Amino acid sequence: LQAQTIATPMLHVAIASNVLHIALGYYLVYSTSWGWLGAAVARTVCNMSLLLFLLFYIWYSKRKLKRTQSSKTQNQHHYQTIIQTTTTTTTNERKEMLVWTTGWNW
Repeated sequence: LQAQTIATPMLHVAIASNVLHIALGYYLVYSTSWGWLGAAVARTVCNMSLLLFLLFYIWYSKRKLKRTQSSKTQNQHHYQTIIQTTTTTTTNERKEMLVWTTGWNW
């Protein structure tokens, strides 16, 4: 992501990982018998969470991109149909077509 100058997701992932580290570290150090070992375990878990958060972001953004592209393709086809029908129809037929396709009542 950084090679593509997309830095915002990495910032969000780093913030989430550090918040997780603080919460988990505090819990493992003060609420369990692990003591300082709990801090090391919390840091290890949070370092692994960086990778998992970034993988989740990449998976989610690809999925979102596919949905956006498919809806754009459907809209383009939809508007091409409207344009094609308006060139060969009368004014009343165009109004009916617009009401049918967009729900707008002229």
